[in-house]
Amino acid sequence: MSHHIIKKRPSKFLKPSELSVVKKARPLYPLKALLSDRVRFKEGDARNISFPDNYFDIVVSSFAIHIIRKGREDALKEMIRVLKPGGKFAIVEPVKERWTGWVVDDKLKAKLQELGLKNVKFHPIIISYPKKR
Repeated sequence: MSHHIIKKRPSKFLKPSELSVVKKARPLYPLKALLSDRVRFKEGDARNISFPDNYFDIVVSSFAIHIIRKGREDALKEMIRVLKPGGKFAIVEPVKERWTGWVVDDKLKAKLQELGLKNVKFHPIIISYPKKR
């Protein structure tokens, strides 16, 4: 399972001109080249993250958690474990996925709070894919 976690560096931000390159980046190589001096990409298992406790200011998971069938709670625990107190945790996932049983609901909110997150909020977003890829 591939999962990327990015360590925040307050002194380094993407310029608006770089964002369009990131959005168009296919395959991942151009993205790595663009961000190589700011971000370290590391492949690993979200259920066993190889960083110490309280290491990241921000933890982001995008379209990964809902496909973890065995050990989904372990993955959430690990992501929260490496998050600094007061840090930001963001997951971008479908509201519901019938094949894996993933659902964004009050039970998920209660589970995230039980695992130590505070101020858990869900913000629906609309994702549209281009007709031609």
